[in-house]
Amino acid sequence: MKSAFIRDDILKIGMIKKYSPAEPVKTLFDNYYFPASSTSTNEQYYNDADWSRDLGFTKDDVSRVIVAGDIFTPPFIYYQAAEGKFDKETIDNAVKTGSLGKEMEVISYHSQKYYYAGADNAIDLTIKNNVRPLCQSYRMAVLDDLILWSSSTDRMETMIDASKNRDDSLADNKNYQALSKNLDDLNAFYAFFSSESYSLSHIKELYQIYKAENPSSDTTLYEKRLEALSNAVLLKPFEALASGVGLDENGYYLVIALANKDAETAEQNASLLEQRLNQANDLPFGQSTWSTFMNGKREISYHGKITTAKLYGEAWKLWRYSSPFQTPMWGFVTDAFIVTE
Repeated sequence: MKSAFIRDDILKIGMIKKYSPAEPVKTLFDNYYFPASSTSTNEQYYNDADWSRDLGFTKDDVSRVIVAGDIFTPPFIYYQAAEGKFDKETIDNAVKTGSLGKEMEVISYHSQKYYYAGADNAIDLTIKNNVRPLCQSYRMAVLDDLILWSSSTDRMETMIDASKNRDDSLADNKNYQALSKNLDDLNAFYAFFSSESYSLSHIKELYQIYKAENPSSDTTLYEKRLEALSNAVLLKPFEALASGVGLDENGYYLVIALANKDAETAEQNASLLEQRLNQANDLPFGQSTWSTFMNGKREISYHGKITTAKLYGEAWKLWRYSSPFQTPMWGFVTDAFIVTE
């Protein structure tokens, strides 16, 4: 898995109560209600009644969510998990008696039961509701305060194995461990982790693929971004990154953390990132430029192999849970100032 998104509603609510910001924080990730049936958000389908009837819980029962997978390669397959306050009996009754129940089976895997409906990654257009608006198959396991969700048996059983320490998980990735500690220390309640390449050459390759697959699309904005990136200060290659949004007494801030190959690269990237941020005017962003968002104080540092940036002002609005293309040209605009040589 090359990427993962995390939303911590408990921390977010706590920080907002503590600091009472004048402006509510809102990203596309807030429009994601567990479980999503596609890579997009599902705000238009969610309602308490359907979730209670078919799943036995609502959004208010969910405190943390994680969505992980390879978001660059079709068919954009995800792993999903949610932590919260769940009642197994209520969920069992809902799944068996709700609108999903007719096609559902209960499977036992190493003594762990999970719900099974439809062939792997299948779509059945005769069975459609708000929980599964795209009519996808599903697998769901309830482990006390944790629910696992996927659309295939192998991914579900992989998650179960990881939860029982029979297989590795994202938490075993040493780079992600180090980056997670940095985001935890900075109270980031949204987080994005990636081990994808952010080199300019890789971005150009993605652009050519996109252009070939969408020959009628207007690529003017993308061309401008590529031109700007070609003349930009580029960071040294890093092994993994994390970004997120946090809040303290000075307001919201964007967090960026880079896991580098060594301490020397971490120091170099701290300096290069400062230079890159000073090039704020070079990135077109709709009708605005990047400088619109780079209007607050910044704290950039390095410790060991990790480079960290904390950017106040409007910068946090660049963080977003968006499309499968998490690159400087698509969706995750924050990446545009962490492009590498």
